Amino acid sequence: MPAERWHSGINEFLQSIGETDDELLNMLMSSVFSHSHKNDDASSAPEGDGKSEGQKFPDVLPILPLRGVVVYPNTAVPLTVGQARSIKLVDDVVGGDKLVGLVAALDPEKETPG
Repeated sequence: MPAERWHSGINEFLQSIGETDDELLNMLMSSVFSHSHKNDDASSAPEGDGKSEGQKFPDVLPILPLRGVVVYPNTAVPLTVGQARSIKLVDDVVGGDKLVGLVAALDPEKETPG
């Protein structure tokens, strides 16, 4: 299969699976945005099938565009943030228990991604 087949954006992916499939979207979101919940008494928590039923995602997710780096789920990488709006976004997210989307820029040479 040609390499161009695998070089597609999120829009093409969503169109191929159907934009109305909320269950698939929630499954993808939960695998990408996983974070642990602190529980003081782990023994009192009922054992389930591993799914977090109470996990909710915000209606609006702040996006931090990255240049020259790709971040995979459940990995820790140092981020260099230079633009004032990106610094504010990181400060807001770190200050609370919030989620942020990290997206690799298609053209890392552009100063301001669109």
